[in-house]
Amino acid sequence: MRVISNIGAEYIVHNIVQNTEIPVHATRMKVCEHDPKRTDPLAIAARDNEEFEIDYIISHSGNPKRKSDMDFLGKWND
Repeated sequence: MRVISNIGAEYIVHNIVQNTEIPVHATRMKVCEHDPKRTDPLAIAARDNEEFEIDYIISHSGNPKRKSDMDFLGKWND
């Protein structure tokens, strides 16, 4: 999240993954130390939103015409 503005203890933050702005109370916030040589803010934000990238699909099963019946085995990005 990126802080956009604040009024008192309420902050407006921009969710860089979902591209939305939401109000957050100061008690729910903590500082994120960012080192551009070691961390990618978008990757951290995606992980906080429980979004993960797949490196590749190992195998799959099911009927491709019925997506709800498909199962995938994949390797997650580190």
